[in-house]
Amino acid sequence: MDGRAQSDSRYQFVVRILTELGIADAASLTRTVLIQDRQCVGHRYRCSGGQAVWWIVRNLVEFFGPDGRPLKVIQVEPSQESVYQKAAA
Repeated sequence: MDGRAQSDSRYQFVVRILTELGIADAASLTRTVLIQDRQCVGHRYRCSGGQAVWWIVRNLVEFFGPDGRPLKVIQVEPSQESVYQKAAA
């Protein structure tokens, strides 16, 4: 899977989970690449109703409400790429 397809499937996965958590404007997410020591360590997906942070190194996705309180944490493994790709469909 190329980088663009992987990024799109992650985006769709995050939209789906935020929508399930009751965040109405999840489809209007903006994505920010998180850089530390010149390396990509994750992505932050943000909308007015909440946000998600996908930590690449920790294989973890954290979901937060509009007030910043944690709503859900999902552990993903690199080998599960097809799992969240299918979940996004």
